Amino acid sequence: MSLLQIIPINKKDQRVVLDNGFVIDISVEKMFEVGMYIQSRKIGLIKFSALSSLNNLEIQPYYNLEEIAIKSEVEQYSEDLCKVAVDLFRVYTNGRIRITSDLLNADTGCG
Repeated sequence: MSLLQIIPINKKDQRVVLDNGFVIDISVEKMFEVGMYIQSRKIGLIKFSALSSLNNLEIQPYYNLEEIAIKSEVEQYSEDLCKVAVDLFRVYTNGRIRITSDLLNADTGCG
């Protein structure tokens, strides 16, 4: 794994230190988005959509991974960054995440 350290900041933010020295901040932003930043410059975005009603507190939320966009400068770390971002969103929302095979096979690295 190319990640040296994952530092929790709070429930919706983490800092990731890569083996090349890059420090990447990962944050749950809007209701269904997780952003990735190097020094406040966006280098990645992951979008989700709800597959279940979010109004029923008795049912665990279920989300679909819709889109992954990671800039080429950190492309070699995309698999690790995607896993960290998806896990952060899963924990933050206490939900389950569905990743479709087309995203797994689209060289996104998330899977």
